[in-house]
Amino acid sequence: MLALINASVYIKLGFLWPPLAIVLSFLWLLGITNAFNLIDIMDGLAAGVAAVACCVLFLIAAVNGRQSYAVLLAALCGSLCGFLRYNVQPARIYMGDAGSMFIGLMLGALSMNNSYTRENLVAAIAPVIVLGVPIFDMLFVMYVRARRGLPVFLGSPDHFALRLRKWRLSTRQTVYFSWAATAILGALAIVIMLATTAVALSLVAGIALASLLLGLFLRRIKMSL
Repeated sequence: MLALINASVYIKLGFLWPPLAIVLSFLWLLGITNAFNLIDIMDGLAAGVAAVACCVLFLIAAVNGRQSYAVLLAALCGSLCGFLRYNVQPARIYMGDAGSMFIGLMLGALSMNNSYTRENLVAAIAPVIVLGVPIFDMLFVMYVRARRGLPVFLGSPDHFALRLRKWRLSTRQTVYFSWAATAILGALAIVIMLATTAVALSLVAGIALASLLLGLFLRRIKMSL
């Protein structure tokens, strides 16, 4: 992470104080790396979510003329699609911590500078929305564990995917739901980038409200420790 920042790969927004941008970049890279490691709990989940997010970020980079970013995102997406052939249920290969953390670090780095704010400054949070599924899971798990008085980094069956499966979805349905959610969030992120400030704020508020309601619903699903 520090090597990336030292190589000038960090958040570059004109309205951000440079030292603050560097701190936020470090926290962003750390958070996304950990988030993808956390959702790697089900066949095809982390790789599929990452592949869909790559597609969305590739489109944004290509439209904005970010050729180097577009090429890297296309390469990452292609490798993930090839991996998914053997990783969906029943999986024959697994990525492990090294794979999930590498994917998280790559997506975190490639999503930081992709020309989001041409129409409005609200679109600066577009990468947060594109990567909303792993971010939601990370924050949800941290919240539930904190409420239970458990260490945040202690393993427990509190992930949204495990709760959906406990509710009534199968493993494949849960994974496909997560892929679809990532695609929808990616489409909304693009709309936010192209919309006026008022519309963008309304969409962000709607996404935040939907996330809160989903979190409340998931928390009601009883999970055994």
